[in-house]
Amino acid sequence: MKNVILFLTKKQCYSSLLYALIAFPLGLIYFIAISVIGSLGLGLLLLWVGIPLINLTFLLAKSFIHLEAWLYKSLVDRNAHISTFKSQGNIFYWSTFIQNLKGGMNWLNLVRSIFKLPLGIIMWTLSLGTITASLGLVSSFFIYLLKDQNIISGAVKIVSINGQEYVNSYLLAFLISLVGLLLFNIACYFLNFVSKQTGKVYTFSLGNG
Repeated sequence: MKNVILFLTKKQCYSSLLYALIAFPLGLIYFIAISVIGSLGLGLLLLWVGIPLINLTFLLAKSFIHLEAWLYKSLVDRNAHISTFKSQGNIFYWSTFIQNLKGGMNWLNLVRSIFKLPLGIIMWTLSLGTITASLGLVSSFFIYLLKDQNIISGAVKIVSINGQEYVNSYLLAFLISLVGLLLFNIACYFLNFVSKQTGKVYTFSLGNG
């Protein structure tokens, strides 16, 4: 329990939060790159130009997985094992095309790259929702202070139901701010756990395909 309460003071809290925040934009990039180039390659497969495009799709997927593994090691788990990136054969060769089709890990890399988008949406929503809710509560004391000093309009409500404000003292506003800090702390701890579990998806059997 002590580790959960004090997690806010650790660098890991914010690095895991950053990992969760960038999951969605990276997932979107992966999905667009693989779907566009892969679809174009399939459409031109009867022509010679389709083969290098398919090979390029597999190469991009493998590169994305290595990027994910590097981010996971840098931001979430520094003890994670990451194998050295091994480039495949020339993307213009037929032999490389056959090798990519036969390599089970190549297909797994492809699936994992595409799966990053829905996974990123979930992580991005959780992290952004956590930040918004927590900061809203944490700012309660400062908003009440500014209202009490007539620096901001009294129309600004801290905690209200049907227009009725229920924060009417510095003590209550301070307690709400503490609740916000605790919520943010617990949420970061949870996001760190989720990041560790999802990150393992991108370090599993890395580089064997």
